Amino acid sequence: MEKESIILIVTIILVAIPIVWLVQHYISSSEDILAKCDVYHVEFTTINGKNVSIVYQIKNLENLSEISRGNLDAQTKIELCYIVWYIFNKYKNVDEVQIISYYSHGGKLAEYYKFKIDRRNAELAGLLNISKKDLSNNIYLYYNKIIKLGKLKIIQ
Repeated sequence: MEKESIILIVTIILVAIPIVWLVQHYISSSEDILAKCDVYHVEFTTINGKNVSIVYQIKNLENLSEISRGNLDAQTKIELCYIVWYIFNKYKNVDEVQIISYYSHGGKLAEYYKFKIDRRNAELAGLLNISKKDLSNNIYLYYNKIIKLGKLKIIQ
């Protein structure tokens, strides 16, 4: 009886460990996407009857020359796409994504850009229900589409 109990416990442990690891890996990889995009906070609210996700991003720009008048730097363009893709695909009830981005300027935070897009326009851009790999392979194509369909305001 004791031998059977030990075998059962070992079997349960050997089955449970990979399952727990997969769940933890899935959760951490999801959070890593936003962390890699310098996302500080995500807020969910209702505005004019729409479910809105407001994403606060704090960019750590080493060199202020990375910020050019009227245009986003290449890394920020990539991050903007990933944030929009992630929020719309993870939270199916979100109708609109707003991103408010800041950067450090003289020890204080200064606004960098604001971006807003609704689910319908993200769908028209082809950003919904695609894989991370597909997004990575065609990032600038998706960026150009969502910029045309959303509202971008670069603040300098």
